[in-house]
Amino acid sequence: MERSGSEGKNSRRKPRAVFLLTLLVWSLLTALSAFTNYRQLEQNFFALARERGQGLFDLMEIVREWNSRHGGVYALVSERNPPNPYLHHSKRDLEAGGLHLTLINPAYMMRQVSDISDDQAGLSFHLTSLKPVRPENAPDPWEIDSLHAFERGETSRLELAGEAKEVNFRFMAPLKITQACLSCHVQQGYRLGDIRGGISVTMPAGATLATLNSEITRMFIMHGIAYLLISGLLLLLYLRTQIHFSSQEAATHMQEELILRRTQELVEANEALGRSNAELEQFAYAVSHDLQEPLRMVASYVQLLARRYSGKLDEDANTFIDFASDGAKRMQRMITDLLDYSRVQTKGEPFGPVSLAEALDLALGNLDLVISETDSRIEAERKGLPTVHGDKGQLARLLQNLIGNAIKYRDEQRQPIIGIQARRQGRFWIVSIADNGIGIEPQHFERIFRVFQRLHGQGRYEGSGIGLAICKKIVERHGGRIWVESNPGKGTAFHFTLPGSEDFGSVQAGE
Repeated sequence: MERSGSEGKNSRRKPRAVFLLTLLVWSLLTALSAFTNYRQLEQNFFALARERGQGLFDLMEIVREWNSRHGGVYALVSERNPPNPYLHHSKRDLEAGGLHLTLINPAYMMRQVSDISDDQAGLSFHLTSLKPVRPENAPDPWEIDSLHAFERGETSRLELAGEAKEVNFRFMAPLKITQACLSCHVQQGYRLGDIRGGISVTMPAGATLATLNSEITRMFIMHGIAYLLISGLLLLLYLRTQIHFSSQEAATHMQEELILRRTQELVEANEALGRSNAELEQFAYAVSHDLQEPLRMVASYVQLLARRYSGKLDEDANTFIDFASDGAKRMQRMITDLLDYSRVQTKGEPFGPVSLAEALDLALGNLDLVISETDSRIEAERKGLPTVHGDKGQLARLLQNLIGNAIKYRDEQRQPIIGIQARRQGRFWIVSIADNGIGIEPQHFERIFRVFQRLHGQGRYEGSGIGLAICKKIVERHGGRIWVESNPGKGTAFHFTLPGSEDFGSVQAGE
């Protein structure tokens, strides 16, 4: 009876452990998705603000350059346009046809434009410098810090300042001395190309921030709905499994008295239990797989919004719809890649003798189109490639990923050349794949083998950053290790070890 009770406890613990593990994985995936989308929305928010600030700055620079090239412009003296007391010019004030005119230099023009834009649109411009001529142009602490940063080589600064309805973006970029500026500023010791100061642009951010918060709230709600739905299905399946285990315990208890009569019933209960376990394992896989469904729904509705309201929304709304659609597509790619990553260990084929030359042929066959399009040259020492003990499909995938990476990160200024060779070292074969591409900085050597680690932005190179993580998992499943050597700007070499077909058993045993 004690043994039966112990077995009953163990049988109850197994589905509970599977349920908790599956729920944990699902929770982590949901949290990862929500965090990734949150960071993307936040980054897009600041990118739009920086782009707008840069555009206003460029426009103001053009206006100033026009004024400078004309040596300033004359305008009627009025209450709003008094003579500039800080402009020292022999012909600052003129009388023409009975009209009293005063010279408007670029700085004075910008201040007047700023006053108008502040009144009408809440936009203001502040011309400042570490050596201001006009006291009102003295920089505030943030502007002082920015001006010092410009001297160190930074090209622009952006901050979000204020609270509630008074929240604003502040953008600042440096002003450099041009030929037209020298006539006024040469006496201050400036030379052509020097940083004269900077212009800070203050832009209202309340409406944009409200839109961002709305998008973040909507995103979290969608993730919450998907999380609760899948978690409920998991709980339902767990309770159903528990019922099966309870039935088994009852049958086991009655077996003490009616062992002959209950033998067949026990067999049937065990078969039902086997089916239930299979369903639970299949569902654990489906949890990650079906996560794509709510994402497809989000993408479909976003596309529907884009089609239905095309031409009816403002530019910001269209931009936000594009961001939402792009985020859903990238999350779908991430989930697919995660499934590929998980299948390395669970869905691999049994090991056997594998010719690396044949695995290479499979990989090159899959890459034939991209090799042709990029005019890549593959230099493989086929006679030196060994026979190893492993999974042929996974080894072909390993070679395909590494060669594909070499082609993707090629140097556009020269033909891609990829060398493949192997050499024996003790019980292992060291396989090397070297290229003449753009290279990798040494501080990123470990990082590139982690899941979803990218060194370049989405717009420059495609992919989710999981390819090298899959390579590492495949190599480790085969009892080897993988590492990288690189010279930035000259090329990269990936090396991995595999035990020979005759040495695999001793490597697995740790001899």
